[in-house]
Amino acid sequence: MKAKPEIREKRIKEINQLYELIIKDNDNYKEDLYNILKETFNKQKVIDSIYAHLEKILSLILKEIKKIYKDYDKEKIIDLVDLLYDEDGKSLDERISQWFNKFDEEHLMSLFYHLCLIIDTESFRLVPEVIEEKTDAEYVEIISDGCDNCSGSCEEWADGNVYHEDDIELPPYHPNCCCEAIFYKEDEVEEDIIDERNNI
Repeated sequence: MKAKPEIREKRIKEINQLYELIIKDNDNYKEDLYNILKETFNKQKVIDSIYAHLEKILSLILKEIKKIYKDYDKEKIIDLVDLLYDEDGKSLDERISQWFNKFDEEHLMSLFYHLCLIIDTESFRLVPEVIEEKTDAEYVEIISDGCDNCSGSCEEWADGNVYHEDDIELPPYHPNCCCEAIFYKEDEVEEDIIDERNNI
């Protein structure tokens, strides 16, 4: 259950470049976020700022994915809110607010750390969600690349195999997870993957 080697190498390179852009953009934004916290400690201003940044990241992802995939659904509108983590039953506003309620201005760095964690995790969540929504790629491989942030909890999926999108959970698997989802279309995977699924 593998992707075609030449496609896999090309796709991993393209996705890694996308993640590098996101990381660079996040690092630049965090300086602005810290200044907002230091100057005003205004929760609503921070929430608005984080949403604006994630919208920028979403726009960047859409632009880059258009380069990666020749077949691309440009017309399909994606709502940022629909892509954010919701398994805890809390909105992004509520998850940001909980850290404001926990810390005060004397614990600025602790609050800043948790907000940065939210920004990175949500940014990395957008990549596989957008690819899945905007392309007809149905098969996915999870790459962890031995990242220090990821522990054994990611090994269940990051095993070098390709899965149908319906059979796998997409990253991130935990806060600050750096696992990457590499998507493939049907003609980019070995035939035995297709045959095996069609014969079930």
